[in-house]
Amino acid sequence: MGFLALLIVWFAIQLLLPVRQAMFPNLVGWTGEGHRFSWRMRVYDRAAEGGYLAVNPQTGEEVFLDPIVIVGKRKARYVMTRPDLSREFAIWLEHRLITVVGWSEAEVYARYTVAFNGRPAQPMIDPEVDLTETERHLFRADTWIAPLETRASEGVVPDWFPPLPLQKPPYGSDAPRPET
Repeated sequence: MGFLALLIVWFAIQLLLPVRQAMFPNLVGWTGEGHRFSWRMRVYDRAAEGGYLAVNPQTGEEVFLDPIVIVGKRKARYVMTRPDLSREFAIWLEHRLITVVGWSEAEVYARYTVAFNGRPAQPMIDPEVDLTETERHLFRADTWIAPLETRASEGVVPDWFPPLPLQKPPYGSDAPRPET
């Protein structure tokens, strides 16, 4: 009986975890929310420019940190195009600033823009949010991830393709998708 219960729980996780992406209001390709352990393919392209602003709240000292210099070009691409990794990188930077540089505390802000599937670049992370104070949620949207604001440029999506929304309609809603 216990084995059967474990088997049912295991199958429920295998079925429900991949479809949790439907619970998030933003496009999964932009935010990455619900993407891991899902049945999605990587059908998007992101390019980022910028870095992180570290602030010592005790002294007011500000330092702009370029992740390419810190971790290299390949890893920097990941930490600036995936919000969950950007948050983890900011927490790592805070730890390094405290333990290596000697700051008593640190705040880390994302100061970069991301171009998504041919769209003009825009901030992916709210630039006013200290990433070291944020929380990552597995089953609800993270408020510190900025919503996608622009549509793909003309010529990127074929004319025959239906217009793509910036946001998904609310979960379980019959609301129509926004027009272009």
